[in-house]
Amino acid sequence: MFLKIRAVFLLFLAVSLTLLTLTVQSQPKKTAKPKPKVDASQQMAKLKKTPSTLLWEVSGNGLKEPSYLFGTMHILCLEDARLSED
Repeated sequence: MFLKIRAVFLLFLAVSLTLLTLTVQSQPKKTAKPKPKVDASQQMAKLKKTPSTLLWEVSGNGLKEPSYLFGTMHILCLEDARLSED
């Protein structure tokens, strides 16, 4: 009796996994849209248009109202960016 239950369970499991695999394989794959290539001169022109400011407006990406950020961004070299236990 136990062997029959085990065989039925294994058969059920095999059929379920097969159906699941077929379902997953039949769904279209989501591919990322390639980003348009930007020329280096276009990037430099965009950077030159950015004003030197301490007050930045953060908007878009679903925000209902803009937020503001006060401060500057500083880039550290790799050696200075590490935090130590000391």
